[in-house]
Amino acid sequence: MTPLILTQIGTGILVPACATGSILLAAQLLKPGANRFVIPLALAIGFLAGYVATFGAPLFPPRESGQWLPWITLAAAACALLPLTPRWRSVALGLLVTGLIIHRHYELEWLSANFPWLKNGAQVFFILALNYTFAASLQKFTDGPPSAWTPFALMIFLCTVSLTIALSGSAALGQAAGILTATLGALWILHLWRPIEPASATTAILATLVPAFLLLAYFYADLPATCGLILLAAPAGACVAAHFSPKKLKAKSPAFARALVISFFGLIAVALAWYFSPALEY
Repeated sequence: MTPLILTQIGTGILVPACATGSILLAAQLLKPGANRFVIPLALAIGFLAGYVATFGAPLFPPRESGQWLPWITLAAAACALLPLTPRWRSVALGLLVTGLIIHRHYELEWLSANFPWLKNGAQVFFILALNYTFAASLQKFTDGPPSAWTPFALMIFLCTVSLTIALSGSAALGQAAGILTATLGALWILHLWRPIEPASATTAILATLVPAFLLLAYFYADLPATCGLILLAAPAGACVAAHFSPKKLKAKSPAFARALVISFFGLIAVALAWYFSPALEY
């Protein structure tokens, strides 16, 4: 391997995984009953550690839309610590993410006399509805009996998100999604040693960053809208498909059935992104 690849593996995989794993391990040994607050905090710190190691210290105020990711992560972690219901947390974080990214995208056009308020207002409403649906279905996806299949499925799903974005022309955003994937890998590995529940505690971070990755890739890269819709619909599709899966499979492991379906959705998005990706020029 070249030094560059080794550096990317170290900063994008090992640093976030070790940061998240260290916090989760310490929490399991010292205070195992606080996972609802420790899990989102560990994921956020792991992502921030990987982001700083890969892209450098975050700027404030950010100069580009992608530089909002660390601050969005901090907001999601803070929101996870507040005594809010999952529904209101999803609404608050969805408004935050959508508002920031839409504002940055249209900031030079707001004052234009010809700005299409009706069309873009409908677009914002549609994006907010998608974000809320994704968060609600992700919450349902992660609810249920303890199972190592749940964090494993989330890790594979984030891996497909990372690959889809990278194939759509944004290596930096794809790498950022890969950093979040590494934090979930640490959660899954520790879950194999000792169950770390509830898995639904991951929702605050994932339901904030995944739509942010996809929105940024759609507006500033070449992410096909179809791929974004498939990925945002994946948790809902997994819950519905698992409900109608064979009784033997559901009786054996409902989490395994959901893991299969959400991975299938993610692979479809990767295949479509590869198909629509622009040809390389030499």
